[in-house]
Amino acid sequence: MKYIYVFVLCLSLFACKKQVVDDSPIQSNWLLPLIKGNLSLNDLTKLEGKSFQYQITPNDIGMPANLMVSSPNLEIDFIGPFAIPTQEIIKYLKVDSIEVSMKIQNLFPVNFNSGFTITMRSSKDTATTNNILFSTTFSNALQTNGKDSISLNINNVTINDSIYFFIEHLQIDAFNNVIFNENIPIEFTINKVRLNEIALFSNQSIELSDTVVFDAGNLSSIYDSGNSAISDSSISGYFNFYTDNAMPIFSKMQMVFMKDAERKDSVFENSFILDGASVDGAGNPTNVVSKKNVVNIRKSKLKNIEKSNKIIYSFSINTNGYMVPYVVISKNNLLGLQIVSDLKLILNPFKF
Repeated sequence: MKYIYVFVLCLSLFACKKQVVDDSPIQSNWLLPLIKGNLSLNDLTKLEGKSFQYQITPNDIGMPANLMVSSPNLEIDFIGPFAIPTQEIIKYLKVDSIEVSMKIQNLFPVNFNSGFTITMRSSKDTATTNNILFSTTFSNALQTNGKDSISLNINNVTINDSIYFFIEHLQIDAFNNVIFNENIPIEFTINKVRLNEIALFSNQSIELSDTVVFDAGNLSSIYDSGNSAISDSSISGYFNFYTDNAMPIFSKMQMVFMKDAERKDSVFENSFILDGASVDGAGNPTNVVSKKNVVNIRKSKLKNIEKSNKIIYSFSINTNGYMVPYVVISKNNLLGLQIVSDLKLILNPFKF
């Protein structure tokens, strides 16, 4: 993905008898954070950094809740599945690497013997081992009120609609007169994902958004000359948006300036439309779609921007109109976006 650069033209001042050119840049810190990061394959999955919480209940080991019970030794083949969904639009993910961490606290009044495993599968089917993506064994017992955590690093796997985790081969020693009055919390976190390829079902859509801190600086010192002598007509400015889209996705992009929870303004009156690349019969992109969009910046918009303290970036993405079952995006298919700012401030000459 191309990085995005913002260029600000210099401010020219004109004196009464001769032209004086000040080629130092306008105070431009308010322009710099227009776009954060890249639209990548990882953004389409919305998995990286996400945590998923689940509960193991007494019923999962065959015990009633809130009743005093006793039992001989227990051997439980499977607890689960604990499913981590991708997106409904996703047919499959080809993963170069994925890093998952798990935390568990045993709030049952019985110990879990050592030797139970955490298994990651590509489907819910526990009758086969062909769907096992990764498996690790707990070498220590998990005592009552005890905590434990593990990290899983998996390479070169294909994931379909979800990732499924199971606790397998759990053994519990005999116990007498205990009450199961709490569930066991278990948490999975996707720390890192590196994708090689993603397939998206046609005629589906997803919404992506992100919020970042924004500091406009003091634009009033530039646009108000003490006596408000600068009119809206003396300011002209443009955002020029250039895109090169090699992904077979269509997108509507918007950037909203906010003051806390209050919307102050947006860059586009209507969303910026990004057209998707064409595809062949297998759903692979065959071209790059280039586009330019120009947005006029008026003083009223700049004044609203100055009051803002954060920006919300939103992408409404869809695969509508493709005549194949799904489209394919590899890590080499990029959506390049460049923003060039052309901002000019013209002052009338002063007279002595």
